[in-house]
Amino acid sequence: MMKARSAVIAIALLLLLLAAGCLHKKDPPKPLMPNPIANPPLAGPQATADKNVILDPVVAAEVDKCEKIANKFESEACITKTAFDKLDTSPCERLSLLSRDECIMPIALGKKDTQLCQKISELRKVNSCLRIVGMATKSFVTCQLIKTSDPENLDTCVNSVARADSNSEQCFWLSTTLQRDSCLLFVASQKKDTTICGQITNAYDGSTHIRDKCYIASDSGHKGETCLLYLGEAGRAGCFFGATNTPPAGFDCSRFLDKPTVSNCNYWLGTRTPKTSYCYLVDGDLSKTCLDYIVSHTPQIDTCLVIKDYKQRNVCIKSAAIDVNSSDYCELITTEGRVRDHCLMQVGIKSLDQNTCFKIARNDINATDNCIAGIAFALKEPGRCELIQGDLAYPPCYSAIAINYKSPDICKLAVRSQFALLPYAGKEYCYRDYAVNTNDKFICDKISVPDLKNQCRCGFAGGETCGQGLACPDQNKMADYGDRCCQKPTTGSQCLFVGE
Repeated sequence: MMKARSAVIAIALLLLLLAAGCLHKKDPPKPLMPNPIANPPLAGPQATADKNVILDPVVAAEVDKCEKIANKFESEACITKTAFDKLDTSPCERLSLLSRDECIMPIALGKKDTQLCQKISELRKVNSCLRIVGMATKSFVTCQLIKTSDPENLDTCVNSVARADSNSEQCFWLSTTLQRDSCLLFVASQKKDTTICGQITNAYDGSTHIRDKCYIASDSGHKGETCLLYLGEAGRAGCFFGATNTPPAGFDCSRFLDKPTVSNCNYWLGTRTPKTSYCYLVDGDLSKTCLDYIVSHTPQIDTCLVIKDYKQRNVCIKSAAIDVNSSDYCELITTEGRVRDHCLMQVGIKSLDQNTCFKIARNDINATDNCIAGIAFALKEPGRCELIQGDLAYPPCYSAIAINYKSPDICKLAVRSQFALLPYAGKEYCYRDYAVNTNDKFICDKISVPDLKNQCRCGFAGGETCGQGLACPDQNKMADYGDRCCQKPTTGSQCLFVGE
């Protein structure tokens, strides 16, 4: 009986527990949502809003509106926006949830105000703010406010300002040798001041010494004396080759030990003194280049006469003769008659001395005629053309003067009519040349010879080439010329004028 009673009691208790819900299966716990107030989006310790900060009345009214917003995040976001809009950091002091530093930073940058930068609490952000403001305002003083414990921000600021100011002294505030050298190189090249280069270390960048790069970039005068300061032999040799100034008296190239430097140094001395004796101390083909430079740039008769190669010597004498209008110098050319004659021709034209033309060898008629024609053209004296010997040179002497002075009547002065190589009088060819070169087809009518007149007229018809370079129409095309026309015949090479 006792066991039965105990069983009944146990069942009754179980039913009571079930009725009370004590044995219901519990639902799984819901995950905790992050509390936005406990986890602000911007890093930084939780701060206490300073309600006592004095605000501008207009700003205060805007902040009051923001503080009435129930959501804390939205309220402080509103305050931050007000601070940005008004460029006023005072509202930032009202923040307790959002970062005051992130509120102050953009305002400080916008106003380029270093004092506002220093209101930021986090040192790294202070330095970053000072760096940006310093670079924007090119203020070295601002860069100096950056703590030396932050070399990245300090170097970036100093490097930028030193380059902007072209101030080599500021470069020495940089923390690494590489940065200092690079900064000094930049400033030296901007100021074209080679003395700054001497402050660069002996560092080598893999291709050349940085100091040598500095000399290359800053030596605007390309002075040979600067080459003495180079650290590398290759750079020094290249420097001497590019040097353009006049060497100081007594400069000695034998002080160097490497051959390229000695050779290029003598090249500088030879081309800039100018003395050919130095050119003969230059190695290889550069020796000839040295002599060629003297010949083309600074030909002087005493220098020319000691050149060993006769062709170079003659070219040099010719250049020297033309420079000073000396036919006597031309007479010193004894090994190349044609060079001598052309020297006399050019001296004669330049000096307007007709007697020089007659010093040209008699068998060089072309040079003599060109000399006379050149003087006639320069002096506007077509009568001198009568001294022309060659048949083919006679008409162009007159036509060149007529064309230049736009006066076809000058052709009348060409009185010579008997030639071995030309069938017509000189004036006829003069008119033809004038008409074609001035594009004046009506001058063709001044030509008395029908065949030559036709050639002249056909010169304006376009199309295929005919005769002596004059143009004719295509085979089946006609070109109007007043009430007549010009065409190319089916046979022969002469232009026919139809309707004559």
